[in-house]
Amino acid sequence: HKVLAGAGPAVAAVPLVVVWAGGSAVNLVQGIARRQVGPRGTASRIGFVAGQSIAQVLNAFSRMGASVLTWVPPPRVGHFSDTALLQRVVQRPQSSLDAVARGVAEMGTGMVTGVTGIVLDPMQGYNLGGFPLLAIGAGKGVAGGLH
Repeated sequence: HKVLAGAGPAVAAVPLVVVWAGGSAVNLVQGIARRQVGPRGTASRIGFVAGQSIAQVLNAFSRMGASVLTWVPPPRVGHFSDTALLQRVVQRPQSSLDAVARGVAEMGTGMVTGVTGIVLDPMQGYNLGGFPLLAIGAGKGVAGGLH
């Protein structure tokens, strides 16, 4: 838990998504064979299962990516730090309104962090350790920008 900083349960859920999607596929095939599910129902269920599966996997790897970025130099500090990002990612919203508010705030924060990280992480890396950390900072800046 300390190494993954809360991302462990999300990563562990990925195999369960595969099991759930497989079970849903079996139920769908049985429904089609019994003529209980028509073309619209089939398309709807396939879309739902695919969407849910993709969302769960992206959520798990987003948390994992945030936890990995905390270990990669150069360290960020303040509100836009890697640990602050990880804390925001791991926290659960208390209500639907809280989830919407956090989503809007995180979109703005993520855009600012991504753009500034692409510029500042390589500079900070160079200041800490020369060209080797400049390259690592550039990679971290790009990864943070994509996150």
